[in-house]
Amino acid sequence: MSINRYDLKEAVLLARGEREAELLRLTTLRELPKSLFFSKPATSALPAPHRGSWKGKPVVYSHGEVYKMVESVAATMRECGVRPATVCALVTPTGSVEAAVFFLALVWIGAIAAPVDAGLDIQGLAVALKACGATIVVSPIPDDGADGELDERDGGEALEIGARVASVAKNMGIISWHLYRTTNEGVKLEMHGTRAGASAAWKGGSADYKVDPEEVAVHLLASPPSMDTAADGDLGAAHVVDVVRLTHRNLVSSAQAFATSYQLKVEQTTLLSCALHDAHGLVVLLATLLSGGQLVLPPATAEPEEFFAADMFWPLVSSLSLDWLSASPANLRTVSAGGNFPDQSSIGFVRVATGLHTASAGTSCTDDALSIEDVAFLSKAVFHAPVLPAYGPAAAAGHAAANTTGTNGGRPGTLGKPPLSSVRLAVLDPVTRAYLPSGEVGDVAVTGPGASTSVLAGAGRNEEAVRKLFLHEALDDGEEAPTNDADALLLAPVASGKYSTPGTMVTASQSVRAADGGKKAWEVDAVSSGGVYHNLPPLSARTSAAAAAAAAAGAQTATVWFLTGDRGKVDKDGFLVVVGDAREMRAAEARKLAVVAAAEQRRKAEEEAALEEEPAAAAVLDVVDPNNVTKVVAVSLEDVEAAVESHPAVAVARAFGRPDPRFGSEVYCAVLVKVGGRLSEPWLLLHVQSLLPAAAVPRRFYVVDEETVVADRSVLAADTKLRPLSGVSGFVGATVVRPPSWVPKSRRVQASA
Repeated sequence: MSINRYDLKEAVLLARGEREAELLRLTTLRELPKSLFFSKPATSALPAPHRGSWKGKPVVYSHGEVYKMVESVAATMRECGVRPATVCALVTPTGSVEAAVFFLALVWIGAIAAPVDAGLDIQGLAVALKACGATIVVSPIPDDGADGELDERDGGEALEIGARVASVAKNMGIISWHLYRTTNEGVKLEMHGTRAGASAAWKGGSADYKVDPEEVAVHLLASPPSMDTAADGDLGAAHVVDVVRLTHRNLVSSAQAFATSYQLKVEQTTLLSCALHDAHGLVVLLATLLSGGQLVLPPATAEPEEFFAADMFWPLVSSLSLDWLSASPANLRTVSAGGNFPDQSSIGFVRVATGLHTASAGTSCTDDALSIEDVAFLSKAVFHAPVLPAYGPAAAAGHAAANTTGTNGGRPGTLGKPPLSSVRLAVLDPVTRAYLPSGEVGDVAVTGPGASTSVLAGAGRNEEAVRKLFLHEALDDGEEAPTNDADALLLAPVASGKYSTPGTMVTASQSVRAADGGKKAWEVDAVSSGGVYHNLPPLSARTSAAAAAAAAAGAQTATVWFLTGDRGKVDKDGFLVVVGDAREMRAAEARKLAVVAAAEQRRKAEEEAALEEEPAAAAVLDVVDPNNVTKVVAVSLEDVEAAVESHPAVAVARAFGRPDPRFGSEVYCAVLVKVGGRLSEPWLLLHVQSLLPAAAVPRRFYVVDEETVVADRSVLAADTKLRPLSGVSGFVGATVVRPPSWVPKSRRVQASA
């Protein structure tokens, strides 16, 4: 009996006690599939469903066979001129064998994979492909059935997807290729005679294919492309679409933390129930291959919901002996509603994947979350195994918090704790971005080697505004994030690298110093995480010469937090509870600002029309007495609003005029105070007086709500029930706050001698 050399290597590692460490050793995605599991099963490709059931046996591929298919597809793409950093979109409804092989082939050659939801219509696909920056789009083609004839439903679905992709690719000038799989050759790529480049990609030398952990590997949509009218108007009829950029290090750290949190073992079998355009599908794929497990993969054109129908799900679990499952709340509800639960099953645990913000439906993790009662019923009556809610937004590569089966690893009603080896989690104040203590609700943010620090602005979007929307850089001023680890993560800038601007993620107990005047990378003295360096790219502002010089001189370091788009809180033990979607609140704010902008445009148009009809009277000199001069001064209300809004506690200011017996008209201003903002009339008056001339300083300030502040100036001027700001002191919303004890002196005009 011959012994496979990979099995021999595993036996040696087991004898040395190094097998567990080797199982999760990974630097870049190019190391998957791992040669350590060469002869073990990696994927089971299911046949196309026929009339509500699975017909035929699944095709099983070992890790070695998947490796060879990935190598073949990668070589084909290189021969056709696909170079590193080329963005290739993958449009498939499920995470099939074809999709998995093509994804791994892309990261092998240093290209960027951009999985896109196949359920989008033509306009949605166009918006998504443009946002991702794709130059090549790949989709499946119909597969022949077992009898050699095209299955009507399967072929119709593939043809329908292909027609939409072909239409979009033709209109956008994007190269369109197709994936297919044969019995003898496995996964193949059909280019239809179209090349990505005039010459083969390897002509540039082997140095192009040395993948760095900080290189971007995946573009994931941060928000779904919706055909509703956009509030901000940036994309016309399409909604805002921004892209989260995930590096090899982000995905590797997330997969390692996932495999460790759930203690995945070699040859464990699971079902890939989600397509790769969701971070959930990516992390399940990578963690399973990393741990030497086996993935049950659907046909390229099957609908994900088909897996969870009662007459298909339980036979699938029984025949393939699934060891664990990760699925969305909607999928688990489908299983629960189907009935006919077995007395026992092979499933050891069920992960409830929430926080996905799916690109097809645009749902957040609170839209379809399972209640405590739902989780208990699924655990006791349906699966007879632990049901573990988890939190996996795209910003954290699909794994930000998890309930586990270990001691103190789970808590009902929560989404679990963050895996400290990959992600740190904090709740930030929606206005000030300060760290909130446990129990208080704010914006959920993540940082760490498994969290992204880069976002790609959608078409027509201001990149700096998008960065501020998703990223927050907090200086280390002694205030630490409320995590369940004693050390707060800090980010220190380093010298620019070949592919990106790297940084070194260290803990508060570690020191960072420059070497050779910044020519070499920063060094870490004491590494408490087992000798693993966690590198993340900092914000672009920190790559400037001034920032690098300040860092070398011992300036404050900072942590880069990625805002996930959810509102939540963390209890005293570090368990996360998500209560709402912060993106809806930002959308409401955008709609409010859009109304203000529209009203301002109408006002400008009316003023310009009035100036055309009557002579301008902005500054009229009427010399009646040779010893006295009378001036009529025009005050720009836009300047008044800009000065008032520059106060840190003012969200929106609306200036207007009222008749005045002395000056003819006088300036007044209504303000919308930020939540928790500290504001009083004397302080605001003093602030405005330092910015505006005396004639432009508002005579009185009023406090209004969101609906009133967007009203026309004439409506505000006629409203006699506005609430004076003089009656508000200190924090807005406080019950009793003592006003300032001083009163600013009024300005006196001294007579000339």
